[in-house]
Amino acid sequence: YRESIAKAAQSALKSVGNIAEALTYVSISEGAYDTTTGASLRTEVEYSLKAVVGSEKPAYGEPNAVKAGHTGKLFALFASADLPIKPTTGDEVIRGSERYKVLPIVQDPAGATYHLILERMG
Repeated sequence: YRESIAKAAQSALKSVGNIAEALTYVSISEGAYDTTTGASLRTEVEYSLKAVVGSEKPAYGEPNAVKAGHTGKLFALFASADLPIKPTTGDEVIRGSERYKVLPIVQDPAGATYHLILERMG
C-alpha cells in the first residue's frame, strides 16, 4: 500500500514539469576532532533531486513563486524516493548559488514525500 502511494507521489511530482526545480541536497556529517586545527572534520555528500519550491509564508495575494535572492524561509516538497537517504535537520540544500539550512522536516504518513523548511544561510 505505502509503496504504491510512494510511486504515485513520485510520478505526480515528476509530471509537474517546469514547476519543479533542480536542487542539490547536501548531507553533512561531522567527523573526528582535529587537535591541530581545533575543528571537527566535516564531510559533505551531495544528491541531486527535483522539488517544488515556494515561500514558506507568502504575502497575501502574492504568488508562491520564489525569485533568486529571496531572504525568507522556503519550503521544498519532493518524493522521498528521489533522495536515497533520510533528510536530517542541519543538512543543507543548494538552490542556484545559494545555500539553505534544513530546519523542520515533515514526511507524509505514507512516507511518499518530504516537506522541508529551508532557511537561507549567510
